[in-house]
Amino acid sequence: MKPTSLIFLVLSVILLVGGFMTCGIAKSMAAKQGIAIYDQEIDEAGDSVYTYNISNDTISKLALTFSGVDVNIVGTKDKSYVELKNFDVNSYRTSLGSSAVTVDGTVSFFSSMIDMSGGGIQFRGLRYFLLDKPDPKRPKAVNIYISETSELKTLTLSLNKGNVTCKNLSNSLDYYLTVTNGNVTLDSIQTISVAELNVRGGNITVQSSEIATLNAVMDSGNFTVTANGAYSGDLTSYDLKTADGTVNVNTTNVGTDYKVTSAAQKCLIKVNILTKGNVTVNDGGTPPPAPTPEEG
Repeated sequence: MKPTSLIFLVLSVILLVGGFMTCGIAKSMAAKQGIAIYDQEIDEAGDSVYTYNISNDTISKLALTFSGVDVNIVGTKDKSYVELKNFDVNSYRTSLGSSAVTVDGTVSFFSSMIDMSGGGIQFRGLRYFLLDKPDPKRPKAVNIYISETSELKTLTLSLNKGNVTCKNLSNSLDYYLTVTNGNVTLDSIQTISVAELNVRGGNITVQSSEIATLNAVMDSGNFTVTANGAYSGDLTSYDLKTADGTVNVNTTNVGTDYKVTSAAQKCLIKVNILTKGNVTVNDGGTPPPAPTPEEG
């Protein structure tokens, strides 16, 4: 090894060791004075929690990518924010655009520490090497809280191996949910916009909701609507199909393909199950006539 290279190597080691020592001392001093030097803290229950606040009046799009965790999206009267529980700080990355927030919980250790997505190189900080790791026995969770005053227009989620629950939301919000090996539940959702659901290997349940247009494509699994509000009587148009299963409307088996257009349509529900699964609708209306058996 050339002398110049050796000198630079020694200097690099000295700087690295000095950096770790400085971070360690700063961490100890901050702990004694009750000062937080990380954006991830331990709550009263002992969970490691990262919180990312979302501006109610400037952010119009939220994009999420996760794997192996349940995601809860909940309406609130207060502020909007993302809460990650018991995630290793080096296993996710957040980024803020002009009007969009992106949270990726599937990144590698190196990618989370050094971000090159913006055309340059951004180092997250040496102190994160010293951050205590969450207890692996504690379950992970992703909680998204959206204020009723939020101007968020689009919520996009890509999830592998996990369940999604959307509850108590009344924003004019487009939902684009892609889930593999997990279930989707929409509970008390009110929107004059659209919900696009693409589910592989899971079920979809919709209850007490009013969604102007709901499109669901499933490779297999069951789709269930329990009505309340707009999903009742003559206010909803249906286009329901299953390749291998049954479509049941108000306890009546109507075959594998059911389509009806409401004269006073307030909502539209389209479901296409590509292989095996059942569609069940309970909207409180009059049971439709069963299909006439084909004559052989």
